[in-house]
Amino acid sequence: MAMPTLSRTVFDRSLKLVRAPIDAVLSVAGASDSAAKRFVDRIEASTRNATGVLFHDEELRREGRDARLETKLRQRSDALRERAEEVQAEAAVEADAAIAEAEERQKEARRKAAADRRAADKRKRDREAKAAETAIKRKAKAAKKPTKAKSKNTKAKAAGTLEKVEAKKESLDAKEARKDGDGRA
Repeated sequence: MAMPTLSRTVFDRSLKLVRAPIDAVLSVAGASDSAAKRFVDRIEASTRNATGVLFHDEELRREGRDARLETKLRQRSDALRERAEEVQAEAAVEADAAIAEAEERQKEARRKAAADRRAADKRKRDREAKAAETAIKRKAKAAKKPTKAKSKNTKAKAAGTLEKVEAKKESLDAKEARKDGDGRA
């Protein structure tokens, strides 16, 4: 036996009348989409279902099941939304950490590149200084070579001259010895 239309209307209006102050308080409190609102929705769904069972009204039972299912789906949706917000917040924190880490790696790479450039510049300056020093030594050595050659030539000439002088002296000594030997004999 189904609930008469008039009784159903009275029932619906009674539920709305009972809910009106609760919904107003939840709305003012800013909890129009909160656990308290879902709790009130579940109570209404259970009341519709129980009344449908009591009066063997399949339509009220269906409305109760649908309202309960809708409340569960909203609750699940809210839970998923909260989880998504948590995941998004975690992802934002991880992204910030990754960005900070990447920036730190980039700074470190710049510092290392600058240090490498300085070291390369120092090696280049050292090579250039060593090359300049080697060039100076070569020039000095090259400048000494002609002097050594001149010195050797001068020594050779002096030795040659000395030999000539000694040869002349011997020749003169020999002549003198002959003269001395001729004049005494």
